[in-house]
Amino acid sequence: MRTDRGGTWSKEVDAPKGHFRRPYTWDDLQEKGRRVMGEDRAREVIGVCRDLERRSIRELMEVVKSVGP
Repeated sequence: MRTDRGGTWSKEVDAPKGHFRRPYTWDDLQEKGRRVMGEDRAREVIGVCRDLERRSIRELMEVVKSVGP
C-alpha cells in the first residue's frame, strides 16, 4: 500500500481470515452479515441458519433470495 506521502506498507498474509486454515467464527459471520445486509436482513438470515436443522432448504433459499439487490 502506498500512503499519500509516498511511503509504502506491505505485509504478507499466508492465510487470510476466511481461509480454511483460518476460518471465520460464528461471530465473524454475524458481524459481516450485519455489515453487508443491514441489521434486519441479517437477523432474518442468521435466524434461519442458526435453526437450519429444523428448517427446510426452501426456507433458507427464500430468505437468501430476499437479500439480493
